[in-house]
Amino acid sequence: MVLLNDFRKIDWKSWKSLNDNQRQEMVNELIELWNEWNGIQERGEGSQAFYQILGHSLAEITHYLF
Repeated sequence: MVLLNDFRKIDWKSWKSLNDNQRQEMVNELIELWNEWNGIQERGEGSQAFYQILGHSLAEITHYLF
């Protein structure tokens, strides 16, 4: 079994400087990626989970790939 942890931190100042179209494009990219991960899980090729650490400036994305 292989376990991959992918930690991401959001730069809120940069995020807030984007216009609505730029933000929506980024959200759409995340949704597309999430759908790809769900497809991997549905095919039984691995699994994944998404976590947000509340109260901290760090959001964690954890992938479990088998």
